[in-house]
Amino acid sequence: MLARSALLSFSILASLAAAMAPASAQSRVAVTIPPLHSLASSLLEGVERPTLIIDTAVSPHTYSLTPSKRRVLEDADLILGIGPALETGLWEAIEDAPGEHLALTEALGIESVSYDHEHEDDHEHEDGHDHETARDDEAHHDHAGGDPHIWLDPQLAIEMAEAIVPHLVALFPEHAGTIAENADSLTDKLEALDLSARQALVNLGSGTAITYHDAFGYFSAHYGLTTESIVIEPGQSPSVERMVEIRGLAERGVLACVIVEPQFTTSAAENLAADHDLPLIMADPVGSTLEPGAALYGELITHLAEAFAECIPANEAG
Repeated sequence: MLARSALLSFSILASLAAAMAPASAQSRVAVTIPPLHSLASSLLEGVERPTLIIDTAVSPHTYSLTPSKRRVLEDADLILGIGPALETGLWEAIEDAPGEHLALTEALGIESVSYDHEHEDDHEHEDGHDHETARDDEAHHDHAGGDPHIWLDPQLAIEMAEAIVPHLVALFPEHAGTIAENADSLTDKLEALDLSARQALVNLGSGTAITYHDAFGYFSAHYGLTTESIVIEPGQSPSVERMVEIRGLAERGVLACVIVEPQFTTSAAENLAADHDLPLIMADPVGSTLEPGAALYGELITHLAEAFAECIPANEAG
């Protein structure tokens, strides 16, 4: 069972942040997805409450902007997002908005990192921290073949927060000290969360989790897990060749479970699980079913660690 100390730290401090943040009719900061909104909320504790754009259980890949959220973008002084590889249908509106916008993949120098089955053996994941090598080796891949879910590596989440801080300080110079203190506190919480998740996953066996789409590459690479995806991009139909390949893995006993996401209809994954008597486990890489706010990021990583621990049996010796 995953240790709860890191998550409790997130939850308690996040509740204080919500209580201390000043109410505002219109936030100056808009954020696209719940995990990034959670990081921004922690950084802005006691300053303001950022506005979350995608606040329903839909995929950021296919999200359609509503008129009210379009007004939020137009009124924001700063928009935080992952980048066009993730918020595909939203990014043009972000770029057209009059305020500043920050793409975290660009800020961190990550063009696209592919973790699909064709490239899985190209990476060394022993310590889970070789981000620069991965960026250099995979920079030639386009977004369609990559995994933009960079927040699922807590060490990259720390880098994301560091990249956001100067933009918040420029927007709220009178709160520069508060934002710096919040950044230090957030780093400490993310380090503790990372350690807690690693402890929950360290003794897992060598089974492979099959996922609907290529969303868990950063999480699995960071924690030394093995994942395969049925499709690379959401909305694709799995090819016959890919399904033959995956069913071959299942027949050889390689697959430990099938992971599905709440945002998608996943009949192919459900059929695979039923045909091969594999556990079907729900895991949400975006945290769209969690309560938005500063505590969400800790809850998200904790829930994912628990899902993978349920999926892949622990080593008997562990």
